[in-house]
Amino acid sequence: MASVVAIMAGIKETLLGAASLTVGQDAGQAELTEGIPDTPLFQVYATEGDNEPNTFSAAVQRHDLTMLADVYVKERANVGEDMRNVYLATDEIIDILQAEQKESTPADPSFGILDGTINTIKSFSWRWEFVTFPYAGTTYVGIRFTLELMVY
Repeated sequence: MASVVAIMAGIKETLLGAASLTVGQDAGQAELTEGIPDTPLFQVYATEGDNEPNTFSAAVQRHDLTMLADVYVKERANVGEDMRNVYLATDEIIDILQAEQKESTPADPSFGILDGTINTIKSFSWRWEFVTFPYAGTTYVGIRFTLELMVY
């Protein structure tokens, strides 16, 4: 299995393809900051994982990982304008995730992640929700994408 650090970096690099996202951080690269330097900003981090020891053989085991991508679209100010910006960013990210939900091959792996010649991410699902993020006395409007990955 590719490392959790490599998977977070692959997701971050892929999501940077969204036109509205200019700043991306992932926990594996020690990029998470104590503040929000600029918006829109997104942060990718792992929240949990488990493994299925009874898959194929002891050498090949399935791991299920949960990754979050929190997107801080902007500081809350004007509800109408804020919501429009949130949903424009949501649509861009959905388009990227749908493009990644294809048959993963060594020539074109999901999120660009290979472990040697093995397609690391066999499949994934995702969901999103509107979120207001309280952060250091400021409220940001945004989206939280939850990605459930099946990894070998």
